[in-house]
Amino acid sequence: MARVPIVALLSAVALAATVTAASPPQAPAAGAPAARAPLDHTGVTGRIIDVPARGTVVATADCPAGTEPSGGGGGTTGQGTLISGSAPSGNSWNLTVSNLTGENKQAAGYVLCTHNTHARVTGPVVTVPAGGTATAFASCPSGEHPAGGGFVPGRGFLSASAMYTDPSGRWKVTVANNDGAAQTVSAFVLCTPAPVTLRESSRVLAVGEQAHETAACADGQRPSGGGGYAAGSTGAPGVVISSSRGLPEGTGPNKGWTVFGKNNTASPQTFTVQSICTTF
Repeated sequence: MARVPIVALLSAVALAATVTAASPPQAPAAGAPAARAPLDHTGVTGRIIDVPARGTVVATADCPAGTEPSGGGGGTTGQGTLISGSAPSGNSWNLTVSNLTGENKQAAGYVLCTHNTHARVTGPVVTVPAGGTATAFASCPSGEHPAGGGFVPGRGFLSASAMYTDPSGRWKVTVANNDGAAQTVSAFVLCTPAPVTLRESSRVLAVGEQAHETAACADGQRPSGGGGYAAGSTGAPGVVISSSRGLPEGTGPNKGWTVFGKNNTASPQTFTVQSICTTF
């Protein structure tokens, strides 16, 4: 898969296009039966906002009236920008972005909107030591499972290397603390009783490499949420996720969830993207 530079996020068009998989859409085979149209889940990208040097902002994407988020995320521009928080508020999705550099950067939130209702669960508060990492979990009620999720920071300058549904069905978040003082974080999950399918796709990131990967949903499905993880990423900043969003209107390999990450560790890392796919 072709690499896409982070600087491509600098324009409004590129901000949406950067998180599209590099492979072209695949047309259905002649005579193939038409897939049942998904009933819901439409993506909305918020306006691009400036992230001041060494500052933290919240970029918001809003769902239309009568709908609510099932998942969300967004994207940032350039190296040195961090996703420091990602969670819904009302019928909007808030992406907290921190800028470690001395130059202004940009960011935009993203939300998947649905008429379906979801339980919202915030997990226990976890302390992230200065210069260290921590893992937080949020669990859905019995009979429900994650439709999407994120995390709530105590303040800025956290960076995520994992946001996904783990094998036990919990929403799992691993963050690094790029600040000089201890911080806190809570995992956040949106839960649904509707059936979902987890689809994953992986690639190896070389030392210093930044690239995106997309996990595609099957025909007749759309993403309700998603995320990514690098299981071998330890220490700060580790593998940094700088963009995480859905591609519900795509086709073939361009329909699912896509994540952009950079390997800041001293060894190659397997970077896995997860799409939570549904027909509801």
